[in-house]
Amino acid sequence: MKRYLNTTLYRQVFTDIHRYLNLSSALQQPQDIYIKQAFEIAVKEKITVYIALFMAQAFMRQVTLISSDKEQCKIAEKFDVKTFCI
Repeated sequence: MKRYLNTTLYRQVFTDIHRYLNLSSALQQPQDIYIKQAFEIAVKEKITVYIALFMAQAFMRQVTLISSDKEQCKIAEKFDVKTFCI
């Protein structure tokens, strides 16, 4: 079942995306500051470090992880990552 954005949720997602993009060139930031936490998540959950990097980055930046991967959302929530699964 797909989730659709209502006005309140849209504002929250937009705010999180905007904040994420404004945090010191997020798109060009090196991944090494997230790698330790990502590796720990990957080992505990038996997932790739690549997938765990998204979770670690969302957690450390305190933004919502937006994903269509339901399993990724479920795992991220175990580590106190806010998620929005579409």
